[in-house]
Amino acid sequence: MQKRTKTYLLTLLALVTVFSVKAQEVSFTARTEKVVQLGEQFQLVYEISARPQSFGAPSLKAFNSNGPRQGSNSSTQIINGKVTQKSSYTFTYTMQAKTAGTFTLKPAISKVKGKEYKSNPVTIKVVGGNSDKAGGSGSEDIFLRIDLSKTKAYRGEQIVATLKLYTKHNIADLNGMSLPDYNGFFTEEIETENNINFERESYKNEIYQVGILKKTVLTPQKSGEIIISPFELGVVYQKQVRRRSFFDSGVQNVRVDVKSKARTIVVLPLPGSTPTEYSGGVGSYNIKTTLSSTTPKANEAITLKTVITGRGNLKLLAAPKFNFPADFEVYDPKIANNIKTDESGAHGSKTIDILLIPRFSGEYRIPEANFIFFNTKTGKYKTLKIPEFKLSVAKGDESENATYVSGTTGEAVKTMANDIRFIKLDNEPLKQKQAFLIEKGVFYVIYAGSSLLFLVILFVYRKKVRENANVNLVKTKRAGKISRKRLKKAAEYIKTNETDKFYTEILNALWLYISDKLTIPVAELTKESALEGLRAYFDNTEELKGFEQLADTCEFAKFAPGSVSETPKQIFDKASKTIELFEQRIK
Repeated sequence: MQKRTKTYLLTLLALVTVFSVKAQEVSFTARTEKVVQLGEQFQLVYEISARPQSFGAPSLKAFNSNGPRQGSNSSTQIINGKVTQKSSYTFTYTMQAKTAGTFTLKPAISKVKGKEYKSNPVTIKVVGGNSDKAGGSGSEDIFLRIDLSKTKAYRGEQIVATLKLYTKHNIADLNGMSLPDYNGFFTEEIETENNINFERESYKNEIYQVGILKKTVLTPQKSGEIIISPFELGVVYQKQVRRRSFFDSGVQNVRVDVKSKARTIVVLPLPGSTPTEYSGGVGSYNIKTTLSSTTPKANEAITLKTVITGRGNLKLLAAPKFNFPADFEVYDPKIANNIKTDESGAHGSKTIDILLIPRFSGEYRIPEANFIFFNTKTGKYKTLKIPEFKLSVAKGDESENATYVSGTTGEAVKTMANDIRFIKLDNEPLKQKQAFLIEKGVFYVIYAGSSLLFLVILFVYRKKVRENANVNLVKTKRAGKISRKRLKKAAEYIKTNETDKFYTEILNALWLYISDKLTIPVAELTKESALEGLRAYFDNTEELKGFEQLADTCEFAKFAPGSVSETPKQIFDKASKTIELFEQRIK
């Protein structure tokens, strides 16, 4: 009976484990394009994570709209015996703006099990008409821009500079970026993704795909007008051309060198006379100071800790000035920064630890101090008070009768955290001084060997410099590495079943490899010029025919993927072997 009961309990427990479904909170979101062209069709999608009883969209009268088109999706996961079900239900509208402007749609409303839920509001910017281009050199549909968070700032106030690429074409490659000079600024780089993600953005009433190349926080160190020099970039983009045959993709890679405009920042001096205790801080800060003990013994170390938190030029802040008692030995401050730099500038904390050692017993005080910074929000200096500290120092274990002059001795100091130690006063037996190294034969062996090593390093370094100066040689050496990266990206498209992107990436890996390896400019690269260059390295024309057939297959697959007999995996393997064959032959 007992055994049967135990079996029932185990079975029940297993059923509860297997069929328990993790409850999920209901989420209700709206998403659409942030910016669209007047007359362009786009989608507005509302998604809710549970089956709705009702759905009500906001007013869409500013747009021509069709919908909603309803859809659903569900998935189940079993992890450690727990079943997690995820469901989503979508309501999709096809939209088209009637007029230009910025429109904010109120939240949609839906009910789930009698409870009402609201989505997030969405803002859509509709642009229309033409305007002047951004300027700078390059194609009118491709340009660079230095975007500044502000063009007028106080000296010491932080500015975020973002280097952007604007384009209306598909980008095949980027190279040779020359960064602007930030003379007159203290700079801190903001970490960005290695892969550039393009997003739609409106500029001068037109829509572009915009990629962020680099972000930097600038802190001006002088007043007046500071000019940020232009930056340059080599861009390879895909241009539509007339198709010469059915197998021709009608796309040609074109290189253009683009250059941004220079930008000017007006830096204002800090107003009025600078306070005596000014920390150099510009921004918004808070400060907290603590003392590790107010009742230490004589010759016992204590720590005065100051933590400054806030947003601004934290790295450039000076430590507050304290007036310590003459009987205290004061060590140099230990400073630790915990600062994060992002799109809003630098923010975090600065910790300043000052080690103090009271040498004699008695009553002491550390007077209050001031921390002064310039507040950019108010345009005025602000003073934060650091309170007074009172200490009652008891007699220590060591004698206090010795004469002590502040800053000249470290005797009778207790070992604190193993960083302050006694000076030994005991008499130690003296040892015979060893001969100088220069008097030994091994010195000359080491000297000759190090001189020879230096000459070898110098020769290798100068050879490397000469090679790097040859742009074509650098491209030739890097061609294989770059093509393998493109093949790796193509492999990712196999997993996501994006066949069109897969074939495009395979073609880029092959043709741009040949362009770099044979130093054929992309603008002059054709099938004929590529084959002519390859014949110099191949005696067997069958191997070249294999390459030609592979390129034709990929071109054909872009237009009619269903008619290709080979799988993407087989084509990928062929492309990999072709690149490896080229690497072996073309030296």
